[in-house]
Amino acid sequence: RRRRDRPRDLPDADSLSCVPSALGIVRTAVVGSADKDILIDRLRKEIGERLGLVSAGRGGDEARPVKVSALARRRVVVGTNGTTRALGAAVRGDLPSPLLVILARDMRPPTALAHVPVLCRTLGVPVLLLPGRASAEIGEALGMRSAAAVTFLPPISNLLGSTSGGARGRLGLQEEEERKSKDANRKEDTESHSGFVDSYIAFARRKVPRGGK
Repeated sequence: RRRRDRPRDLPDADSLSCVPSALGIVRTAVVGSADKDILIDRLRKEIGERLGLVSAGRGGDEARPVKVSALARRRVVVGTNGTTRALGAAVRGDLPSPLLVILARDMRPPTALAHVPVLCRTLGVPVLLLPGRASAEIGEALGMRSAAAVTFLPPISNLLGSTSGGARGRLGLQEEEERKSKDANRKEDTESHSGFVDSYIAFARRKVPRGGK
């Protein structure tokens, strides 16, 4: 019997690092163990603690409450279903593409997440595939039992659609100025309260192995 060395269909995929698709075999390089530990540690400190998902500090240190904008929380999507929805909306053109997706390689069965690397390849979204017991470690960093996927979205200001020309023509001058003021305030709130999310994304994207983009 001839041994197959690569999957031919999604049900045949036995690893998220090698997934079949209409695009061909989508290969995702696995992050090294040392980089994974750094990514998880910073995920806890810079995302989990800042969003209030886990207590700040360890070793019995008293947790200090952190005030975070709701807009910042909406930029971090945790879980398989949320990641699938975010990528699907981007494929349809309803929303901009995510900036980064983190996946746990130990997800079982891998077919539950096999569509994610394919969608990311289609959209050009960088993927970090973490080895070991990554699902438990990601979950612990974000205050959950486990999490196999985390998706980082662009600033909310990028998702705010502008009013069409026809609609502007129907608005009075005062209403138009009020609309502009509200949009400016929302953009300022986003930029001032979610900078830590951008900082983590920038750092994590530098850890994407070559060939993983």
